[in-house]
Amino acid sequence: MSQQNTRSPLMRIINIPGHHHILYYIGRHLPLWEWIPESTIEPDDGSDINGHYVFRPHTVATCLRVCRYWQTTLTPVLWHTYTSDAFKLAPKLAIQHNSKYLKALETHQSHRGFLQLTDLDDLFLTPQQFHSSLRPGFDLREQMILVRTNKDLKTLYWLGEDPRTMMDVNGLVLQRQLLQLIMLKWDGGNGRLVRVLKAISGTIKRLGLYMFNNIHEGDLLLPLPKSASTKTKKPSGTTGQKHDDGREGVVMLPQVEVLTFNIATNRSMGLIDLLRCCPKLTELSVNCSADDISRLIFNIQHYSPHLRKLIIGESVHHPPETIEALIRASRRGMSLKILSVKVSRLTEGITSAIVAHAGKLESLEMTVDDRGPLNLECVLRILVKCTKLKDFMCITCSEISNQSVLKALASQPWGSPVLKRFGMRVNSPGNLSKSDLVMMDHTGAPGRKLDQWDDDEANDRMGLARDMAELKEISRQKPAMGWRVVHEAEGGRSITPHDRRMLRELFCLAADKDHLKIIQWSGFTFKRTTPLAH
Repeated sequence: MSQQNTRSPLMRIINIPGHHHILYYIGRHLPLWEWIPESTIEPDDGSDINGHYVFRPHTVATCLRVCRYWQTTLTPVLWHTYTSDAFKLAPKLAIQHNSKYLKALETHQSHRGFLQLTDLDDLFLTPQQFHSSLRPGFDLREQMILVRTNKDLKTLYWLGEDPRTMMDVNGLVLQRQLLQLIMLKWDGGNGRLVRVLKAISGTIKRLGLYMFNNIHEGDLLLPLPKSASTKTKKPSGTTGQKHDDGREGVVMLPQVEVLTFNIATNRSMGLIDLLRCCPKLTELSVNCSADDISRLIFNIQHYSPHLRKLIIGESVHHPPETIEALIRASRRGMSLKILSVKVSRLTEGITSAIVAHAGKLESLEMTVDDRGPLNLECVLRILVKCTKLKDFMCITCSEISNQSVLKALASQPWGSPVLKRFGMRVNSPGNLSKSDLVMMDHTGAPGRKLDQWDDDEANDRMGLARDMAELKEISRQKPAMGWRVVHEAEGGRSITPHDRRMLRELFCLAADKDHLKIIQWSGFTFKRTTPLAH
């Protein structure tokens, strides 16, 4: 069998000659790392589900004991990925002997075997101070050695001990195939960050910079020609603020599609100019202060025409008008497909800005941090106007009851023809009028006490009794009204009688929405099992 025919993407991990290829390839598909998702919901946008891996070595370890041939071939599979938590009980000698097989390393601990590694693909480094461990920590010198001796990393996640620690420029500029770089708590001033970005500009596709120091406004821009006018423009919608002068980025990152950064202090304001360096940017996640928002708006509007995903974090301190302008600025190109935003209150202006993306918007997550009443008319307008919306989630601390939300949802048709997930979480306690005895009828109007039903409504009463009996038993194993629990509320909170009454109305409202598969309500997640009969 020729080498060309046996080659596969997995075989680049280690070069095992001869027939070992077949057994090794099979071994790579044995269960070893189990992915535990935080949610059972699969995003339609193709983004990753949050979660974590759990090391399950039993199957592979059993195969190692079959014979010496299997042990030799499958040992590299077992030791392909090392994490400090998964291997915390591994003997030091075993780590020393098998570290030569490592391709992915996540550690805050020091081992002599690690410093001999030269062929890692993925490296994740965190300081000892963030972990409790009896083993000695990886000091900065050892971490730098590991980065410098592994010049073909694909992914590097490096968390520093202090934002005043100088970036290791000499190690980072040696990287030849780096695709993802995530750096936290470093000093990139005096041209250090610029040198690193220039070195990796030909390969890097995902860049994340957090809690950086000494990146000032203009540090990432080319200097102005001497003949250039000293006059400056001002971004539309802003007054009295110094504005960008049209300079281009000091380095181009033509492959970067995903950019994440935060402006922790006024000593990192220059990171906003990264948008000028990434002409193919499609995803942006950013935290910044009110002082930086006007430059961010301008840079998005003029330098990010391909932006499809925008995550605005910690924006509750910005005026609603500023968030409105930021969302509108993202429409320069083909409109956003994914938007996540946290606002102080949901205004008509922010709603209009969101609806302006209705032609493309598929996923929307809003956190409304307003203690006043939530504008449900704005919520309904989004649900009605955004006809491509597949995923909707609204989290609010507003003074509003679940019953008010249900009444609003029952007041008119809502939800796009393709809506698959609907989520509403009211973090403030809602109040039922006349306690739990008052029900809402199928149209959403306030109903009557249960003892006021007459004989003509016997069928409704029977349906109510049946539904409430089912809902009393709803769980992961027992569905009710065509829905089952797939994720319980935080803190182990159980479904209360009040929750059951609200869920009945919610499930009735969803009865004619066969496309709706996931409902998140009051901290619980429900998944449709069978369509309801109309």
